[in-house]
Amino acid sequence: MRVGPLTFSDTTDAASFYCGATWKLALEEHLKKPYVGVAGLPLYRCRSLRGPSALVSVPFRDRGGFETDEIHAIESGIRDAIDVAKRLRAGRITINHANETQAAALERNGFKRVDRGIECVLDLEGSYEQFLERLKPSLRWSIRKSAKEGVRVVATAEEADRLGFYSLFRSFRKSMGVANVPYPFFHSLLEARGESVLLLAKSLQNEIEGGLICFRDDSEAYSGYLAYKTSSVRRRVVDSLFSEAIRWAFQNKLQRFNFGTDSANQKTLIDYKRKWLGAVVGRHRWHFWIRKERSLNLDTETTSFRFARAAFRNAPGPLYDFLSRMSLRYWE
Repeated sequence: MRVGPLTFSDTTDAASFYCGATWKLALEEHLKKPYVGVAGLPLYRCRSLRGPSALVSVPFRDRGGFETDEIHAIESGIRDAIDVAKRLRAGRITINHANETQAAALERNGFKRVDRGIECVLDLEGSYEQFLERLKPSLRWSIRKSAKEGVRVVATAEEADRLGFYSLFRSFRKSMGVANVPYPFFHSLLEARGESVLLLAKSLQNEIEGGLICFRDDSEAYSGYLAYKTSSVRRRVVDSLFSEAIRWAFQNKLQRFNFGTDSANQKTLIDYKRKWLGAVVGRHRWHFWIRKERSLNLDTETTSFRFARAAFRNAPGPLYDFLSRMSLRYWE
């Protein structure tokens, strides 16, 4: 697959796809999250159901944070971010990702570290074929089984395929009890040639059985959005999608494949990702309270989130779409 020129700002290894222009455009234009970032630190203003707004780096993802490891730039960015938050009368600043250098600076300046979840990242060493050889035989069998049952995975930029995936994605999200995102959001991300790919698993009848959107920067690939038919599980469609996503990362000579971060309570999902030989590590986020600190639990496996999921899952289609639009106003 040809890789076009990258358009994001990336001056050091600290910056990720989610710090860049493509993600910024999608959030501002289609999810109405105003960009209020300072030099070296992307920030977005997010509404709150209770109290003042928050400045978040970055919403909807477990990445973001500083674009540099230079300590003076980090310290300056922290001071500027606090000044902006006070001027906008925000209640807090939240940084969703930081390496050791950045974390130390945040904590020196009054940010509080809280647990965020478990991240799984695969180092892309050697070749794709060598990677396959390191997998357990049972996982290699699953990948072969999918192909034998007629499932083929293709990278596509066709509008009909994008719309087909979006229809499946909406149904998948509703079955999970999770808010959907508008189609233009996906469309803008997929228009960034060289930074994203849509992989579709199709049957012999050319029906879409599942799909996966991945993103990339100059060193890392990210699993972005996944959806699949429940009936396709026995054909190991998800295994085929991740196998091809990792192949895509190898082809683009990237260093890592990031499976994303999940709640520590999602043990089954974390164990599945570990099958792909990824290393798991606890991740954190950092809060700075401009106003009075209050309880803030963003773990989607809590009881309150489970009640919300039940409401989304059981809502009629039009009501589900309405609830999705409303929740996206406050989601971060």
